[in-house]
Amino acid sequence: MKRYGKWLLALAAALVLGIAIGFAGGRAINFTGPKQAASAYQVVVGPTTKKTVTYSEGSSSYSFPNPKGKLVQIVYHKDAYQLVTLDDAK
Repeated sequence: MKRYGKWLLALAAALVLGIAIGFAGGRAINFTGPKQAASAYQVVVGPTTKKTVTYSEGSSSYSFPNPKGKLVQIVYHKDAYQLVTLDDAK
């Protein structure tokens, strides 16, 4: 039984060390996902027909009127938020 105890302890220590190295490596890489091109549009409010479309981020709030109730969305493009009307696909 004693010879198995030392082997089991060494195996447990190797597993703990492997998990620690894997965790540290994963945090060091710090994968944030693919970078978005500067010219790309990012949708921040999905399609809606509300009369007033709003978007809040932190302490900032953006509001756009939509008096005709068209299908619109708010997009972020080139450091600005804008209201975009979606045309019906024909």
